[in-house]
Amino acid sequence: MVFTVGSLFSGIGGFELGFQKASTENFKILWQIENDPFCIKILEKNFPDVIKYKDIITIDPKNIDNVDILCGGFPCQPYSIAGKRCGINDDRYLWPEFYKFIINIKSNWVIIENVKGLLSIDEGKIFRGILRDLANAGYDAEWQVLPAKAFGAPHKRDRVFIVAYPISKGLPRSFFEAGICGFSEQTSTKFGNRSIACGDWWRENISNIRMGNGIPLRVARPRVKAYGNAVCPQIIEFLAKRILELEEAC
Repeated sequence: MVFTVGSLFSGIGGFELGFQKASTENFKILWQIENDPFCIKILEKNFPDVIKYKDIITIDPKNIDNVDILCGGFPCQPYSIAGKRCGINDDRYLWPEFYKFIINIKSNWVIIENVKGLLSIDEGKIFRGILRDLANAGYDAEWQVLPAKAFGAPHKRDRVFIVAYPISKGLPRSFFEAGICGFSEQTSTKFGNRSIACGDWWRENISNIRMGNGIPLRVARPRVKAYGNAVCPQIIEFLAKRILELEEAC
């Protein structure tokens, strides 16, 4: 069972690394989309055989290969509590660009990552709009705030993850229901000092404090911005294994 993966807003490849950590046999990264010159250099170094595209705004998804799994984290600045939270009025509001790939690629799975503030901005209207868009495209969607600390990181780093799949898929149980991956809602919301699946992986490279995000030294010491925007690969590893678990159960 091999699943092809397409990555939007790829950054330095946190999603891709997570899929590779889950299984290089079951997941094949087919293409990436990223326009930051520095991040592109990192992707070229670590994923030399993957097709790369630059500007998501100018790309027609009808001209690229379909994939089984579409993933990415669209820019978080419009929603982050660390910013002005301008929402749809921010020039970096790029959910519509993500959505155009969803409706054209029609993947079996969609994984979306963003800051926790996405849930609360504009009294939840933007988040409800995303769920409505997914439903209109024929997808069921589940979401959960997953803290990096629950996956072995030395800090909290709350991020919301939306997992969507075709309504017709008929999963045997909820995606975030506890399975062989060991996750439960209680783990996420009351994680305390508990970590799951990945342990204290960051201790192996304690000399590099940014290992706390789960990005290894092989990314050629990217800028702080690139680290800060990267998704924690250990969380993606967990989600990827959950996909395998549910696919095998279908």
